[in-house]
Amino acid sequence: MRAAGYEGAFFISLQILYIIFVIIANKIKMCYNYLHLIMQQILPEELKKLAAACAFPLYAVGGAVRDYLAGLTPDRRDWDICAPVRADVMAATAKEAGWELTAEYGATGSLKLRCGGTECEFTSFRTDEYAGMSGHAPLHVEFTTDICADARRRDFTCNAVYYDICAGQFVDPLGGAADIAARRLVPCVPAQILFSADALRILRMCRFYGELGFRPSPRTEEGAAACAAGLKSISPPLIWREVCGMLRSYRKYGIPGAPGRALRLAARCGALNVLFPALSASGEEGVERAICAVERCERVLVEGGEDCLLGSGGAHIACSRAFLADDGLAAKLACLVYGAGEEGAAGLRAFSPSVRALEACLRAVSAVRSFPAKSCVGERVKHLASPEGVSGDALLLARCADERVFDGMADTIAYMRSRGVPFSARDLALRGDGLIAVGVPPRRVGEALRYLFERCVSRPELNNAPALAALARKFIVK
Repeated sequence: MRAAGYEGAFFISLQILYIIFVIIANKIKMCYNYLHLIMQQILPEELKKLAAACAFPLYAVGGAVRDYLAGLTPDRRDWDICAPVRADVMAATAKEAGWELTAEYGATGSLKLRCGGTECEFTSFRTDEYAGMSGHAPLHVEFTTDICADARRRDFTCNAVYYDICAGQFVDPLGGAADIAARRLVPCVPAQILFSADALRILRMCRFYGELGFRPSPRTEEGAAACAAGLKSISPPLIWREVCGMLRSYRKYGIPGAPGRALRLAARCGALNVLFPALSASGEEGVERAICAVERCERVLVEGGEDCLLGSGGAHIACSRAFLADDGLAAKLACLVYGAGEEGAAGLRAFSPSVRALEACLRAVSAVRSFPAKSCVGERVKHLASPEGVSGDALLLARCADERVFDGMADTIAYMRSRGVPFSARDLALRGDGLIAVGVPPRRVGEALRYLFERCVSRPELNNAPALAALARKFIVK
């Protein structure tokens, strides 16, 4: 009798478990259908039409799929697609579907395609073989139809989740979806193998940590540190691209603290020591001060944009366009290398192709480091004032990287305002046409403005039209 009761209870329990299983399965199916539905909505129509025209499965992969599964909305989506066919087959299919082939890299089976406003990069399924710390390009490429083999040649599992555009299915050979959910950066192969094959992936890891907040494991960091010397073999433009990506990492998704996270990881892995040896020579405290300066610069730019009042006693002093361009790239570079001195800043020339950003950075570093903060106010005024105007670039750098110098600059600016000292040649009571009217030859107007400005900096009371006209006439006969 008792056995029969136990048996009945057992079957009832099984029924309950089955019902729970069905409910969970339906919930999972609903979530999957929802994910598929939303993914289809964000896919460009041109890509869906291209996939429909293919006689083979066409997959979206990489950042766009990762960002979608992570619930992140980037400032712009980069579409990477792939398929188990060679690049020439894909090129022919794309052309028939109305796409334009803008670039072709036969060695790696890669294409750049454009249709209307949609651009994407296609890569054939492949495996890569590297010589080990010999650069970014693979030594040998073998094309394959195996999606698992293609996944293993990628950098991190979060970038190895595929979406079959026509079938509407996610394909996850390496468990990348779980790592995305856990905000983990997991290498597709053991870390030391990954980074020794291509050391640029160390900087990509740092950038991803900054942009996404995905954290690498201690073992992954150790593998990166063991291979950091390989960065010396990477071409300067590729290094520059990743350094810029780290410094601008906040803008991608708007996640606070992005540049600081990226740079601290780069420091722990030894990458900063390879890229900025003069900065690393300042010790751990010096590196941390530099990273904190970059973080302060990011906050100032986010909060104040290009209108930098910078606590300068009420004087509005604008930074140059070159200093603030590309999300304040030159400003952040200056903050990063300021502690290493002008020699450290000059070291940027080794891999910086951006002349304007580099020169703006070097000018600001030089101006702040040479500011005579301990000198008398007259000397400080002469250093700070110039016909072109007080340097907002130097003031922003000082605010973020050297509080002592910034306080000296702010006090000097307050003094200049209280005494009526001109901030630039634009503040003179007589300029341009006025100087020509009193007899200054047009070709000498610039020279005359500099002369009058220097006199007014020393004696602000001369900054009135009659006095400047008299000085201009004396200038003519010099």
